[in-house]
Amino acid sequence: MTSLPQAKMSREYQGHYSSTSLMSLMGAIQSTGFALCAEKDWSQWRLGWNIRLLTALYSVCLALLIA
Repeated sequence: MTSLPQAKMSREYQGHYSSTSLMSLMGAIQSTGFALCAEKDWSQWRLGWNIRLLTALYSVCLALLIA
């Protein structure tokens, strides 16, 4: 187990894959909320044909391969 809350949840809730998915989803929501608060310039959120788009696509592909 990687953290105390995860170990506690693992003992109480036996659905290991769904609990991991739930924790990942909550982390993604928190990260998105933080990023929206941290970056006020909306032009920075636009993806063009540059390294940002390549990075986003690579991240999605890597996440799909791991899952």
